[in-house]
Amino acid sequence: MKKRFRAALLILFLALSCAAVASAEAPLSIKAVVVTFWQLTGENGDPPGERNLWFQKGDFTEHLPFPLGEWDLGYNPENRTLLLTTGVGDIKAASSIMALGIDPRFDLSKAYFILCGIAGGDPLDISLGSVAVCRFVIDHDLSYFIDPREMPGEFSTGFLPIFRTQPYEEPMRESGELYRLNPYLARRALEIAKDVPLEESEGLLKKRALYADFPEASKPPFVMIGDILSGNRFWHGEHSNEWANDWMRYFSKGEGNYVVTAMEDAGAMLAIQRLSQTGKADPERVVILRSVSNFAMQWKGASAYESLMSEGGDEYSSVVAAVNNVHAVGAAVLRGLLKEQKQ
Repeated sequence: MKKRFRAALLILFLALSCAAVASAEAPLSIKAVVVTFWQLTGENGDPPGERNLWFQKGDFTEHLPFPLGEWDLGYNPENRTLLLTTGVGDIKAASSIMALGIDPRFDLSKAYFILCGIAGGDPLDISLGSVAVCRFVIDHDLSYFIDPREMPGEFSTGFLPIFRTQPYEEPMRESGELYRLNPYLARRALEIAKDVPLEESEGLLKKRALYADFPEASKPPFVMIGDILSGNRFWHGEHSNEWANDWMRYFSKGEGNYVVTAMEDAGAMLAIQRLSQTGKADPERVVILRSVSNFAMQWKGASAYESLMSEGGDEYSSVVAAVNNVHAVGAAVLRGLLKEQKQ
């Protein structure tokens, strides 16, 4: 009798061991990862941040522990999607996405990555609350810099590309500054998002009135194709905005159009690119959506400092509208891409 009991226990132990091994060898296949960045408080706190609405609107219903990240993960078991909030800055974005990519619980090899956040915008191209669907990401942190007070008189900027002796020297020698996204996926995201209703606010109207001399900045919120300059330096002003346009044209060989500026996208793209080298992620399945919460340069008649210091107070409603709009567009793109996966 004892022998039979021991044999039964042994069989049960082996069965449980095999089940554990099978579970470890069969990570959950994830269909999409939504990536947000800026979040200061919990889901119901104030200010809201980029993460809140994804829970409040029911896009994600569960929380999963993520000890290597800044926030826990959101999860929707019905469509097998994750929400990752990285924190602000390209280092946090890169490390969080890399940590998720090597997490043995998940298989991200066929997952869409939908990056959704707020950004500064070029008033020559886009208005507050509008959303840019990006094709190019340029990492502007990778550069030489000479203080303009000490740079040669013939230079238009103190920023020089790495391994070059003057600004915009040809031929362009890429050193990891450029990330090119899947153009078909960007166009598809634009098609899905172009008719999504976008929020207006008193703050948007008030700030747009200052930019009456900028036709695109004067428009109500809209969705467009536009590219992103990514880096940790929060710059502002007309001269810097001119540099941003030139920097984008140089590294994209004239194909890109700088429209938005934010901090995390280059770090996120690097992590996804590195994960792809072992088949853990696919850079061809990345969509970047950035809504404009502030302009990157001053209005006519203002100084760059005056413009920068005007952010805050009543302008907070611009941030709220931008957060709401990038969620609305991101959620529509997520639903559209998941629907196409089923067909």
